[in-house]
Amino acid sequence: MEKDRFNALLANLDQITDADIKSLNQLRKQYPYFQNQYVMMAKALKDREHPKADAFVKKAALYVADQG
Repeated sequence: MEKDRFNALLANLDQITDADIKSLNQLRKQYPYFQNQYVMMAKALKDREHPKADAFVKKAALYVADQG
């Protein structure tokens, strides 16, 4: 995923496409401690009512440093 696309999605999470989810998943594997992509994927999966959305939201919560 290109930096410009990532920044655009970060500014507007409602524009995440299925292809973006695949790219974010690749980023997750490449950079496992990068918090933003976990939150972005969790939101995208939750919006799509994906069966693994709840599990991914819980996993994302583990990686986010400040939940307060």
